[in-house]
Amino acid sequence: MAIRPDRASAAAHDATHDMDRPRTGGNQTGAGSPTTTQQAVQEVTSMTDTVEAGRERGRVDAAWAALAVHDVLRRSEAKGDSFEVGHDDLPVDATGWLDWHTHEYLPAFRAWSEAMYRLADVLGSEFPGRHPFRLRPVCERIVANANSVQPGELADHAFGGGAR
Repeated sequence: MAIRPDRASAAAHDATHDMDRPRTGGNQTGAGSPTTTQQAVQEVTSMTDTVEAGRERGRVDAAWAALAVHDVLRRSEAKGDSFEVGHDDLPVDATGWLDWHTHEYLPAFRAWSEAMYRLADVLGSEFPGRHPFRLRPVCERIVANANSVQPGELADHAFGGGAR
């Protein structure tokens, strides 16, 4: 077994490839130097810009979802507060209350909890906590900045019943 090709096969190879010509589309101005087309192309957006835009979109989506889910939870809680309570602090209509609790309140509460975990994950150290008096202003500011409106104007752009 030969490591190098023999002289006869090397001569045959040289005869068929007598000249090394540049390929079409290759860099004609020299190795490593940009062409005029390459020099004219400017970067419009960078990967960093794309990542930052994605993060901001995630913040806005999480804040919007938190506001909408909180409104649904508040409406559900208001309905639960409307049940008549007897002398033992239990609802008089226990069947209706259990139906409300199982089919309206618990799903709304679970959705709100999931929205809080998502918001806490997206905001990190900026997460204000779960209390509505701290949570709603931060979320409204994030959504308002993204929509170029004032936070007080968000009631007109209601997420789930308007800002409260």
